[in-house]
Amino acid sequence: MKRAWRTAATLALLCALAGCGRDRQARTERLAVLLFENLTPDPSLEWMERGISEMLADQLSASPRIHVLPGVERSRAARLEAGRVVSGYFSSVSGRLRLDAWVQRGVSGKILRTASSEGPLSGGILPLIAAVAGQLEPGVRPLPTRNEQALRLYIAGREAADPAAAAEAFRRAVELDPAFGPAYVAWAQLAAARGDREGGQRVLDLARPALGRLREIDRTRLELAEAVFDNDAPARNRALQTLSRLSPADAVLLRTLGDLELNARRYPQAAAQYRKAASLEPDNAAVLNMLGYAEALAGNLEAAVQALRDYERLRPGDANPLDSLGDVHFQAGRFAEAEQFYRQAYGKEPRGAGVASLSKAAQARLLTGDISGADALFDQYLKLLGGARDPLVELRRACWLYLTGRRQAALARLEAQARQAAHPEVRARVNAQLAFWLLQRGDRERARALVEKNGPGNLGAVLRFLAGPPASASELAVRAEQAFPEPGQEAMKQFALGYALLLAGEFERAAPLWRQISRQSNPLAGQDTGLLWAWSLVETGRFDDACEVLKGYPVPQAAPPSPFASLAFPRLLELRARCLEKQGQGKEAAESRRLFRLLSGPEG
Repeated sequence: MKRAWRTAATLALLCALAGCGRDRQARTERLAVLLFENLTPDPSLEWMERGISEMLADQLSASPRIHVLPGVERSRAARLEAGRVVSGYFSSVSGRLRLDAWVQRGVSGKILRTASSEGPLSGGILPLIAAVAGQLEPGVRPLPTRNEQALRLYIAGREAADPAAAAEAFRRAVELDPAFGPAYVAWAQLAAARGDREGGQRVLDLARPALGRLREIDRTRLELAEAVFDNDAPARNRALQTLSRLSPADAVLLRTLGDLELNARRYPQAAAQYRKAASLEPDNAAVLNMLGYAEALAGNLEAAVQALRDYERLRPGDANPLDSLGDVHFQAGRFAEAEQFYRQAYGKEPRGAGVASLSKAAQARLLTGDISGADALFDQYLKLLGGARDPLVELRRACWLYLTGRRQAALARLEAQARQAAHPEVRARVNAQLAFWLLQRGDRERARALVEKNGPGNLGAVLRFLAGPPASASELAVRAEQAFPEPGQEAMKQFALGYALLLAGEFERAAPLWRQISRQSNPLAGQDTGLLWAWSLVETGRFDDACEVLKGYPVPQAAPPSPFASLAFPRLLELRARCLEKQGQGKEAAESRRLFRLLSGPEG
């Protein structure tokens, strides 16, 4: 199974921006910096408890050997299973301030190293923190500020429950020290978390004159913030690469870089980033899962299986590792093995996550050419969904029939469902699917009537556009601009025009559009877009590019298929046959074409 790309990546980026990505459940190179204890008689110094921890963690995080967690309470440190822990206290005697710290194994293990520093109370805590950090670890990062009052305000902002109070504390901190990078970063992150793009830009504008005086890591975090606000993927990627160099033991940054490389279809590079993250977090199941997919997409099935077997050892009772093993074998065209893994995943959780794997097992069996065996598996899957009262069972059944060549039966079943469906949303979805199938058959009038029954909505808007009168490619482009004029409708406009161009046979105009759509989609969940791009390429004679796109099989989905899925399947098999012929693989081409004809049915 896969995970959603965009939301997860955005959250990881915001964590990276604030430096909170180090708070991960891993054992490798893990160092927890506890809150320091105030042994002075002065309660006004209590802010130093967190301030010392935050500044020490900031300095120590430059080391490539440790994975730092700042501001940890002692009770939580035990749960985090940190291999090493920094503890300490600060005290004052006769006008002098003293800071003592030590590193130990775990929360209560052997003390490995001690450090201490003292100075006049009037000199403040910051020189003592810098001295202690240097004693604990060589090559530490310099302090971000020498202004104690600015640090105190920064800590107040970090601890504030009210966002407005936090923002005001950060504002005052940078007013006192215009080169205090973490305060700008925390302020920008606060704006990002609130969805306040304008507020975030104001923070960045305020920081701009001081950029030359900021440490490289703070400057880069602000560059990342600007890239997030501007949705500038290349700039975001550059900033993350730099952050990874500056904080080499930050596994969240490495995971985020892996996600970005995967989304850019640079699969070997994605695998390399996930592999680095896995070396820091060997017990992180999500990293191993993504490493498996990246290796599979890079063409390294053996390495993919190794990563997913490691994942399985971490989660022996879960269905997901086996489901992922099914996916990577399916992607490699090893359908019999994929089916076995999917069935094993179903066996692990026959009333939970494994149910979806049974649908994938049916799809794997289908691509071996055994339609009756695939039908039996799919029927078993639908019975389970029916028992769970899935309202889309009949839609799923009809789509299965249509995509496996039994189109008249599919249409009849769905027409009956359209008359019987009590729930408005189910009826709308059924009508939308019927409308598109009718459009493919050239029956625009009946399709238009069905679309009009559904009223407003994104899917309805796309189908209304497709059901319009036939037109040239240029006229369709003009209509798309008129039908989807708002900036927020850009994606809808692209899809509507892309489908219309394919239905009209305008492959020359469709190819660049589907390339753009494909490059913007999740490579693990949006693979129909790549197939439609490949169709355009094949029809315009660009076989080298098409064959590259068609190199692997799209991972099957358990969700109800897109209403437009019949554009891509079983056409995928004919496209592969044509590519294989161009590559001189006649036997493989003949088998792919035979399967295409089998699944197209008598109406194909």
